[in-house]
Amino acid sequence: MKLICFTYAGGNKYSYRNFRPFINDKVEIITMELPGRGSRIVEPLLDKMNEIVEDVYNQVLPHISDNYMMYGHSMGAIVGNLIIHKLNNENKPLPSSFLASGSSSPFIRGSKKKIHDLDEVSFQQKIIGLGGLPKELIENQELLDYMFPILRSDIKAIETNLYNEDIKYHVPIRVLCGSEEDITEEDVKDWERETSSTFTYDFLKGNHFFILDHIEFISDIINNQFVKAPIAN
Repeated sequence: MKLICFTYAGGNKYSYRNFRPFINDKVEIITMELPGRGSRIVEPLLDKMNEIVEDVYNQVLPHISDNYMMYGHSMGAIVGNLIIHKLNNENKPLPSSFLASGSSSPFIRGSKKKIHDLDEVSFQQKIIGLGGLPKELIENQELLDYMFPILRSDIKAIETNLYNEDIKYHVPIRVLCGSEEDITEEDVKDWERETSSTFTYDFLKGNHFFILDHIEFISDIINNQFVKAPIAN
């Protein structure tokens, strides 16, 4: 049983470690690692979505099986969606479901105001305003100097990506968004255009990183997905 995760902008393979205590211990959590951070820090950052998708796709292939699901937050939701389309087009086994959080649909994202080319001060203020960065990081200039080039590169990839509608994949989609995010209900409903299967969505209290306040709720969604195929002892 595998949960394949795609990280938000600036994240790494440890981004979802807080979920581990609440996920069934028979489920293997696998989080994709992008270049320029964590164990791949010596590799150059990628700021084009097609390059990110190609890199992540090659990481995903060894892990797909008959019973796996995918989860992505923010940038991870966009990357995850593109990965499923690529798997579908390549006739590979598809996930049993796709959980996306903190993201309007790929169609809507292209019309959002761009922030990747803001000056340094404005960019940092915008990112800090989204929430999710611990106080210790915000107050440590050395860590900020390390993090913000990664964030800018990731966000540039998102904001400059020209999304082309693809053939629908037959994978259930559930979308979660924060009640204080700059995401409307219509922005979320547009996700339904991606799938020929079921689609549901919820708004949970909080800002862009509302997931940090709803870890148990989100973990329950993930655990319930594997009830269909009982986990062996």
